[in-house]
Amino acid sequence: VYFVEERLAVPPIPPVTLSSEPTTISIDLRTLNNTIQPLLESATDQIALELQGVEAESAPGVVWDVFVGLSEGTAPDSQSPFFVGSVALFGTGIRSEATNEFQPAKFLFPIKQALVASRQKNAEQLPVRFVPQGVLVDGKPLPPDLKSAVRIGRIGIMVERMQKSGTVPRQ
Repeated sequence: VYFVEERLAVPPIPPVTLSSEPTTISIDLRTLNNTIQPLLESATDQIALELQGVEAESAPGVVWDVFVGLSEGTAPDSQSPFFVGSVALFGTGIRSEATNEFQPAKFLFPIKQALVASRQKNAEQLPVRFVPQGVLVDGKPLPPDLKSAVRIGRIGIMVERMQKSGTVPRQ
């Protein structure tokens, strides 16, 4: 058994800059309607939000919680099905910390559960919200204190399809 990665064709999303304020972008799902439903019903295919080219000039001092499908006006809750993970830069992606050649960071967040929850609302647009959080000190969050903005160069949706050994990968 092995997995084959496939990037879904979503309309282009311009680069995004994360700051000390929440940032929301939308992914147009209308072009993916015929593709998404079978993936949501599959027991083996995985769907991920992919962030590429993630970089900052220096350590940002902030972590961004990522919510997929969270409706406007709904309070972010890390226990909800819409919470998919956090963007935190340490070393990779921070230009001032590069010891050799700079490498931007990349993040993959599983979003199948969030997509199922958002599809129940028949949404044509999939909101992706980045909510800044302060770092934890002794288990307690400090208020966000942004030292350097973070730029996300590319946002997309990726699928990992399980293939059984001996089968020909789909093209």
